[in-house]
Amino acid sequence: METRAYAVKRYLFRLGHAQHSARYATSIGQLVAGVAPVMGWGQVPTDAAGRARFVCAHRKSVQRWLNDLAAAGVIAHEPERDQAGMWWRTQIVLLAAPQPDAGERAVARKRARGWKRRERARQRRARVSPSLGGIRGRSSVPCRWRQARLAIQRRVRARELARRAEAEAEIAHAASVRARRRDLTHPFGAPPTSARSPVSARPPESFETAGGGPAARCSVQTVTEVDAAAAGTGARGRAAAPAAATVPTPGTEAIGSMSPEDFSALVERRVAARRRALAARAELLAPQVAARVREVLGWPAGRVCPLGRLREAWVAHRSGLATVVEAGTARAGRVRPGLRAQVRRAIQLYEAYADQRPDGWPESGAAALCALASQRRASVFAGDVARLLLLAKGMRALALLDDRRRIERAHSRAAARQAPPTGRYVLRFRLTPRIETAECRRQRVRDAVLLLGRDPAAWPNAALALKHLPIAPGADEIRLVDADPCEELDGTGARAARYRAELDQGRWLLPRDWARVSTPTGEGENSRHRAPTRPVHTQPTTEQEAT
Repeated sequence: METRAYAVKRYLFRLGHAQHSARYATSIGQLVAGVAPVMGWGQVPTDAAGRARFVCAHRKSVQRWLNDLAAAGVIAHEPERDQAGMWWRTQIVLLAAPQPDAGERAVARKRARGWKRRERARQRRARVSPSLGGIRGRSSVPCRWRQARLAIQRRVRARELARRAEAEAEIAHAASVRARRRDLTHPFGAPPTSARSPVSARPPESFETAGGGPAARCSVQTVTEVDAAAAGTGARGRAAAPAAATVPTPGTEAIGSMSPEDFSALVERRVAARRRALAARAELLAPQVAARVREVLGWPAGRVCPLGRLREAWVAHRSGLATVVEAGTARAGRVRPGLRAQVRRAIQLYEAYADQRPDGWPESGAAALCALASQRRASVFAGDVARLLLLAKGMRALALLDDRRRIERAHSRAAARQAPPTGRYVLRFRLTPRIETAECRRQRVRDAVLLLGRDPAAWPNAALALKHLPIAPGADEIRLVDADPCEELDGTGARAARYRAELDQGRWLLPRDWARVSTPTGEGENSRHRAPTRPVHTQPTTEQEAT
């Protein structure tokens, strides 16, 4: 009650500071919307109906806190009603706080000493309300650095609003100018102003026959060359442009009047120009892309590689450098939410257990993604990220298979599961069930093997463990209600067995030249997947594993 009343008092005094007066009027709805961020009530709805429901849900609390502050002598409030008798607004008067005596100070200090202990006990309850410490922090007066930061934010916001207003004014002015000059623009397909006129300045021969006389008798000088006219006046003419730049681009009407042969020649010229531009672009970008791909292949383990670099190197090993130069990382697929975290997790898990990687694989997780891309099994980058995570989990299972600490942790969990329940009200069932499912049998036998001090990964299924170990009750005493799939007792052992089987089957084999990518001029040697002539990874198995 004290914390919330203090927060409301701070908000009322802030309103008085903004009004430059100790007496002002406000409504209960405005008070509810103002103290909602401080109290942790959530976002205030913007629609009228939702705002009315929000105010109706919290107005009683605000009125109670106003009454508490009035009883303490900090404020005075008086509701005002309109002509219809509705509660319209509330007059707030800020009063000088009375000076507490020595006894009140002692009680307040004693209560403040146990505040942290009560707050911790309050947070451990089932229904956790907004933190009282957070309410006090949000309602307190901001410090100097906070006030300076808020002032900088206000100045930056005002400058941004002014810049946007100026830009909008310039855009509107340009639009109005274009609207006024719309009739003076050139029609579609017309040559530019600087281009030479296709109409000859010399009058036609029919002019002489019509009685107009020869062109030399005309008193006005006929301009045929721009440079010659400029030389006579002494002015400096425009520099002569190349012949290719003065040829106007044929418009829609000119293309429609072309013959099929001329149109085919025009298309061939444009296609050839496009090819030359793409070749120049590829010649410029190919060395840069190749250098970035080589950096990803040699990326050190333990260092975070940018996602853009990984996607670029993946596309280069999956489709070649030409694809990267032409379309960038579009072949890698979309960057969905959570992809960055998944890539980081897969790379960290792979590098943590890099000692169990297949033969011929790099130590860095970034280079391992390039190796997966060279296998050409996933169509997008996210697919190979999932495959790298699957490989890393198999490597971790193989590394933890003989770890004694893993068995000790599993033994402690099994002992906790088998411990009798404790509490005031305990439901007791039959200790020896008559039927069970295959999954329940696997879990029961796994816990029994752990309690006997054995490793459940050494037993391929529950039937063999029940046959050779003293586990009660046996298989004959409890009947299965479904078929037994003969699954491994331990998940780590099952994953390690699958990883060894994948290595023997050659699932993680890599091409010999997987580190080389294709060039833009050719598809390269790694454009087709070739299986090596011998297995890359071989690992001896013991007699128990063979069994």
